[in-house]
Amino acid sequence: MIEVKVSKLLGKSVISPSISDAGTICIFGKNGSGKTSTLLMICGFIVPDSGKIIINNRDVTLLQPQKRSAVFINQDSYFPNMDVDDHLTHFMDRKNSKAGNVNIEEIRNIMGIDFSGKVKNLSMGQKIRVSIATALMTGPQVLAIDEALSNLDDKNHVIGNLKDYAGRSGMDLIFVTQDQADSELSDHSYRMTDGKSERLF
Repeated sequence: MIEVKVSKLLGKSVISPSISDAGTICIFGKNGSGKTSTLLMICGFIVPDSGKIIINNRDVTLLQPQKRSAVFINQDSYFPNMDVDDHLTHFMDRKNSKAGNVNIEEIRNIMGIDFSGKVKNLSMGQKIRVSIATALMTGPQVLAIDEALSNLDDKNHVIGNLKDYAGRSGMDLIFVTQDQADSELSDHSYRMTDGKSERLF
């Protein structure tokens, strides 16, 4: 469960999303509407000026990113000099019981990873698949994806796989997009306009 009711002044714009849902959540809106900033606040990379961020009944508003079990992914969230196999397992925390139960072959299938080699030699779509799979391998409570899914040629299929996995694992998936049609694949949809969120379903 993700509960967000915060406000943040960034430059001359106020970002003040209000979100309260679990499962697969889509936020759509134009460039500059506050979508990415919302994810960065959820994941701890931007600290709000006021308000609260609650993940599974735990107040994480002021916690460092590594302490809140929320992973942020964008199209650059990869380490180019690593091999695919090493990349997938490098960030696993064996002390995390959820991570210990993650099946690497299942994650490969979810993300369509049937390739190997150095990450820097992969296509953009393949790099994104590796980034998301690596995040899943850590067993996060929240996976936040910033528009990276739009680079996949089988975007709808992958979102469907992620939604199914989120439902089975108890993870919350929140992704942002400029394409409102993507929200049809989610459990809940929010429109972001001028820093404010509107829940559609």
